[in-house]
Amino acid sequence: MSKKFKGPEYIPPGISKNRIQTEQQSRINVMNIAEKIGMKFDAEAIFRKYDAILAKHQDPEERKQIAIIGAAEIYKLLGLQSGFDMAGQTVIPPTEEFLANLPENKKQ
Repeated sequence: MSKKFKGPEYIPPGISKNRIQTEQQSRINVMNIAEKIGMKFDAEAIFRKYDAILAKHQDPEERKQIAIIGAAEIYKLLGLQSGFDMAGQTVIPPTEEFLANLPENKKQ
């Protein structure tokens, strides 16, 4: 396994979950996860696909919507369940299973 992509893979305890990452930080995190689950080439293909689409559009609102669609595709590729927010809006809500397993929702 290559160690080409380095960066934080999760938000460590004590760090705000609401922090905003740069696009570069997000891509590094995605590639680290994708590589670990054997989806590196699929993730790279999605990035190439949306980079090419974005290169053809200059309108900021169109670019924002395209970026959200691309990010949602990456999210689904990785099989994430925690929900996905981008640009201050919820793109994909967390799954019921994820919410049920949160410590504050578990019955002891």
